[in-house]
Amino acid sequence: MGVTGTGKTSFINKAAKSSLKVGTTLQPETHDVQQASFCLDGRSVILIDSPGFDDTTYTDIDILEIIGLHLQEGSKKKKFLTGLIYMQRITDNRVPGSARRCLRILRKLFGDDNLGPLALVTSQWDVVPEGEGEKREMELRTREEFWAEMIGSGATVHRHTNSEESAIEILKKFLPRPQIVLQFQKEFEVHGIVGETAAGEEVINSLFNELEKYEKKIRTLTMEKNKMEDEIKALREDIRELKRGSEEREREREREREREKKIRDDLSSKLQLVENSITEKKEMEAELRSLGEEMGKLNLGRENPVNEALRSKEGLLEVAESEARDLKKRIGMPRQDKEGERATKKGSKSNEQAVGEGKIEGDKADGDIQDRAVNEEATKEEEKENEITLLKADIEKLKQDMEEERKEKSEAIQKELDLKEQAVERANLAEKIAKREAKLLKAQLEMLELAKAKDVDAENQSRVDERRFDREKSAKERELQKVEKDMGVEERKVQSANNGISVLKGPASKRRFKNLSCAQQ
Repeated sequence: MGVTGTGKTSFINKAAKSSLKVGTTLQPETHDVQQASFCLDGRSVILIDSPGFDDTTYTDIDILEIIGLHLQEGSKKKKFLTGLIYMQRITDNRVPGSARRCLRILRKLFGDDNLGPLALVTSQWDVVPEGEGEKREMELRTREEFWAEMIGSGATVHRHTNSEESAIEILKKFLPRPQIVLQFQKEFEVHGIVGETAAGEEVINSLFNELEKYEKKIRTLTMEKNKMEDEIKALREDIRELKRGSEEREREREREREREKKIRDDLSSKLQLVENSITEKKEMEAELRSLGEEMGKLNLGRENPVNEALRSKEGLLEVAESEARDLKKRIGMPRQDKEGERATKKGSKSNEQAVGEGKIEGDKADGDIQDRAVNEEATKEEEKENEITLLKADIEKLKQDMEEERKEKSEAIQKELDLKEQAVERANLAEKIAKREAKLLKAQLEMLELAKAKDVDAENQSRVDERRFDREKSAKERELQKVEKDMGVEERKVQSANNGISVLKGPASKRRFKNLSCAQQ
């Protein structure tokens, strides 16, 4: 007997030189009882190979039933055991739970009887350093939960070195011994129910303990499952929330794009307005300079048709006055000469009596000519005086007209200057307003760019969080699948244990097993 993989079949093949099938994979090969017969020191020896108690096909209950049925068949044929070999791998650095359970079942198979027919055999010494093997063998010998109690009840300890000699040496201890009937064999013979045997009760107790552990583990797994489902639900909600946030940010980005387009259009319009205001202002300033120059020319009296006419009239007046002065001079001089001559003639008339009458007549004629000349000059002078008077009147009229025209034009230019200055002021104000608005729009664009950068950061973080949540969700889902799988395993174990308990409490039946040919032999 022993757990799977301890070398039970190999031991039989070495001793009996048989060819029972030995397992070379993780799956056990011995599912039913196998036997091998040979002669040892003139005696006929039958070695019985039982399945391991941690068999993947049969449960411990099934194995007990197989053993019980086999022994029952043997009893009917008056064939009884002379000994029992329990095998344990020396390579195990710890004793698994299945091996401890097997030891407890083994103890119940014998009952309180002397354990002298029990050989505790360690195997696989050929693959472990001797010092390490001896240390493990000492632990098996001395610890109560392992072999110490059974050794105290008469069990012996042996080493199997995977050789025929060591196998034969172990078997020789059983040759002089009488046949034995195990407590399990007696109980099974009476009740026919494995569950009513001490070994069966041990299995049942073990099953109940396992049931409690399975149910506790199922409860723990259920709590883990519920927790994971809640976490997955929360992660899914987080992912949905992130997606909703991402969608809302996308809608907000669309609104921001529209707002940005409007701001850029407004900014372009304002910049164009500033450009137009600057151009208009330059044109108005040029017009103002032109009006200022025109006003200056008006104040100086240049390029004024009335002023030109005035200057022309003044020129004519100067010429007329000059001519008048010349006429006055010419008119004044003959009169003075004539009066002097007349005075001279009166003073010397008596002395010139002798002058002839012809000479006096000639002088008279000359005087008449001079008088006519003086009269003509006086007429001309009078005409000049009239002409001068008219010219002065024209000049005065022209001065009045020129003053009125200058005043009107000055007022018109001043009015236009005022209008232009007001227009320039309005253009300056419009330019300032447009520049201020453009500055505000630029600030809004900068804010939008900052918001866009923050939105990009938020979106990137959202994607990072979403990927992280996806990874966490996937990990949780894998954990949940594992937990559900573990729960399925534990639930199957519970079902198997319950079935086992039911089987143990019912009568044994050969029909439960596919192949019992060895037992039937």
